[in-house]
Amino acid sequence: MQTLQVRDLPLFSYAEFYHWDREMKGGADKIVDGPFHTNGNLTLNPQKGTEFRFLSHVSAAGKILRTSRGKVFIDDKRMKQGNGGILDHNHPEWEAYSQQYWDGYVRDKAHDTPVFYPLDMDLPQKDNPSTLLVNERTNPAYALIEPLLPADHTSRKSDAVRKQKFAYKAGLILKIEPNPSAGTSSDPTSTDYFVVNAYKYDREDPTDSMSRILSDVNGDPFLLPVDLPPGIIGAPNPALTDIDVSRGAVELYTTTGSKDTAGNVVSGFYDHDEDIAYDIIALDVGALTDLINSKDNTASGFNGTYNVDNDWNGVLYIEFPTSDVITGDDFVYGTSTHPDGRARADNVVIAHFKDNSDPYALALALIDAQELPNPSDPRQEGFTLSTNGTVYVVGSYNADGVAHTDDSTLPDDADEIPAAIACDSYMLLSSNWANTRKFSNRAPVGPHRPAVFTEISAALLAGYTAPNLENWQGLTQTMRYSKITLFERELRSPYTTARPVHCYKAPAVRDFGFNKLFADGRFPPGTPVVRTFRAVDFNYLSKADYMSAKANL
Repeated sequence: MQTLQVRDLPLFSYAEFYHWDREMKGGADKIVDGPFHTNGNLTLNPQKGTEFRFLSHVSAAGKILRTSRGKVFIDDKRMKQGNGGILDHNHPEWEAYSQQYWDGYVRDKAHDTPVFYPLDMDLPQKDNPSTLLVNERTNPAYALIEPLLPADHTSRKSDAVRKQKFAYKAGLILKIEPNPSAGTSSDPTSTDYFVVNAYKYDREDPTDSMSRILSDVNGDPFLLPVDLPPGIIGAPNPALTDIDVSRGAVELYTTTGSKDTAGNVVSGFYDHDEDIAYDIIALDVGALTDLINSKDNTASGFNGTYNVDNDWNGVLYIEFPTSDVITGDDFVYGTSTHPDGRARADNVVIAHFKDNSDPYALALALIDAQELPNPSDPRQEGFTLSTNGTVYVVGSYNADGVAHTDDSTLPDDADEIPAAIACDSYMLLSSNWANTRKFSNRAPVGPHRPAVFTEISAALLAGYTAPNLENWQGLTQTMRYSKITLFERELRSPYTTARPVHCYKAPAVRDFGFNKLFADGRFPPGTPVVRTFRAVDFNYLSKADYMSAKANL
C-alpha cells in the first residue's frame, strides 16, 4: 500500500520559477532571497570575482550543476568542499551530503524533486529540429493568458483548464474590437479602426463576483456590456501620462522618416530588441484606479452597468484580437498555428502578430500606474492585470518611485497591495521614455534613451522579459516581485537570420528581491496554483489486509 501526497502551491510563493532548464550566468552579483525552482536543470555559472547567493530553498526537477570560477552560496554555505571540490549533482555523495550540509534547503532529481505544473495541463515539449516539417513544441501553460474560446472552436480547452484562465477569473474584461462604424473594408492603419469595449460576466449571484458564471446551451459565458467612461484606455498623450480621448483607441506608429534613417519616432513605440514598430493602446491605470475606488456607477462613471461592490474581484483581462478577420461586429478567433505556419499540438491560440509588413502590430502600455485599484471592502485583496498581448510598463508600478531602505522586499507603506502582471512578453520602461522614445529607432549608442530610477512591486508571469531598451548604466531598477516563467512567449519577430544586438548592454543596478507581501502569504487575485503528487509511506499488504481494505471501499 502507498499513500499519495498531494500538494498545491501558489505560483507566487516562489521568488523565481522556470519551466525549462535555467542557466544563471554573468559578471554581476545576484541575490535570490526567496524560494527558487526550475522544472529542468539549474546551472550556476558566475564569472570569476562574482557571487550568486540564494537565501532560501533551491530546487530543480533536473540536476543542480555548478561551473566556472565565481562563488555560489546557498543559505550562506558555499557550493564547494573544503578541499576545493565542486559540490553539485555530480558529486558522488550528493544525495545524502547535500541534505546534511544545507539542512534540506537544496533538492534536485536525486531527491525526487517533482515537476510543478498547473492543474490539468500537459507538460511542455520541445521541438525536434530533425523533423523539419513538424513542430513538436508545445506550450500548454500559455492557455493561462489565452482568451476564452467559443464552443465551436477546435482549440477550445477543457472546462478544467478554462477555469484556470485569467480571462475566466476576471471581474472586468476589456476587448479590442473592430469599430462597427468603420466597416470591414476600412483601413487598419486608421485611428478609428479599433474600439475598446468593456464587459462583465453574468453570474449566478449578481452580488458576488466570485460566483458561478452563467453560460448558454453551448457553454459559452454570457457577457454583459459595461459602460466605460472616456479616459481609461486608448491612445495616450505625448507625455504618456493620460489618455487623449481625441485620438481614438490606438496611437499609431509614425516617424519623421524611415526607421533606418535619422527620422525621429513621433508616436507609437519602436522596440529595438525585436526590431518591431508597435501601435500602442494605453491603459491609464491611475484613471481606472480612481474609477474603481470611487465606485462611481452614475452617468459620469459606469452609468448603472457596473457595481464595484458586486462585480469587481481584482482581476482585469485585456483581450487582443487573435486574427484580422472580421465577422459581424467582432474579430474571428484565430487558428492554432505556430508563427512559422506549422500546426500546433497544444491548441494554443495567440494574439494576431506579424512583422513590420503587417498593417498593425499592437501592444499594451501601462501608464500612470503608481497607484492600483483598491476599493474599500474588496471581494479579493489586490490587483491582477492579464492580457494575451505584449506589455510595456512605463514608469513605476504599484510603487511611488522613491527609493527607501530594503525597497526590493518591503512595501512603500501599509497601503501597498499585492499585484501581478500576466502577459506574453514584458518590458520595463522608465518614466523618461516619453522624452526619449523619439530616439527608440536609433542604435543604442551615446546619450540616446537615458532612463531614470524606476520601482516595480508586482509578480510577473510572462514568457519573456526584454533586455534594456533604455540606457540604464549606473541607474537602479528596484523590483520587489515574484518572477515566474511558466511558458514561452509566442509573439516574436520571425527572424530567419541572426540579428544585431540593438539593446543597451550595460545592465542596470539590479535592486531585485522577493516581495514580502508574497512571503507573508498575501497573493494577488487569480494567482495560479501548481500541484504535485508524491508517493510516500510504501508498505506491503498481506492478502488478508488487502481483502479487508477492498471490502471497506
